[in-house]
Amino acid sequence: MSISPVAGDTVQVSIQATKNGKFSPGQNLTYTKAVVISRIFTDGSVTYYVYLTQPTQESCGYNTLYIYSNTTMDYFFVPPGNRPCVGSRIRLLK
Repeated sequence: MSISPVAGDTVQVSIQATKNGKFSPGQNLTYTKAVVISRIFTDGSVTYYVYLTQPTQESCGYNTLYIYSNTTMDYFFVPPGNRPCVGSRIRLLK
């Protein structure tokens, strides 16, 4: 996965998705205008929400990256063949 700045609140996200059963369709994905929103918490930590596609009621918050102040990032997505809102999470180290 690579994330490149496009504008102050937008990034391009490229995901190399090798075939991995249910969790990857085996095709690379590029999101050219992913919107980034940040949230600062009372403890001073920041979480960045990267919306790969425009959120809809059917997406239920999936297809989103959650980038935390520590060394982790979560990728929430709906695997191929799953019903809407029945998704998975992959935790990645930055």
